[in-house]
Amino acid sequence: MMPTICTVGARTEIDQHHSTFSNFSVVGRTAAEVARTMEIGNLAQWVGAGVTFLAVLVALFKDSIINWSRRPVLVLSPIAPPHCHKLPVRYWTQRVAPTHVVTQGYFFRLWIKNDGKARADQVQVFASKLSRRAADGNFKEDSRFLPMNLLWSHYPEETRTVYAEGISAKMCLG
Repeated sequence: MMPTICTVGARTEIDQHHSTFSNFSVVGRTAAEVARTMEIGNLAQWVGAGVTFLAVLVALFKDSIINWSRRPVLVLSPIAPPHCHKLPVRYWTQRVAPTHVVTQGYFFRLWIKNDGKARADQVQVFASKLSRRAADGNFKEDSRFLPMNLLWSHYPEETRTVYAEGISAKMCLG
């Protein structure tokens, strides 16, 4: 039979392993029961410290966490008629004498929609490369294309910088 320990504010045999002083009363308990109680207390303290640490992290980075989980997701819909046209483009050039040039130009209206959970502010669309369909049906990158920001169409200057949730806007490439 295991001996029972009865101490009040004194150092016990169990405490010798942990180098701590107990400040509680144990009546009619075995040494193993007292050790188990102390382990649960240590576990509760660690869990409490961990929860406190997580609460501090959430308090410090709340806005970043919310922005990450509720970010805008911009989606470009497929380009098909009537949103793409091949039209003549006329312009003047000055080589030796002023010359009126007429060439073919392609105009695209892109439909961009925000499928995300948050508003997208100051959105710009950037065309980084252009591919053309070759005679064999494959697309090849056009080396003469200059990367550019696209222009907003049919929107005044003050409203084009905001792209609200669920609202689409048209962009012109041409």
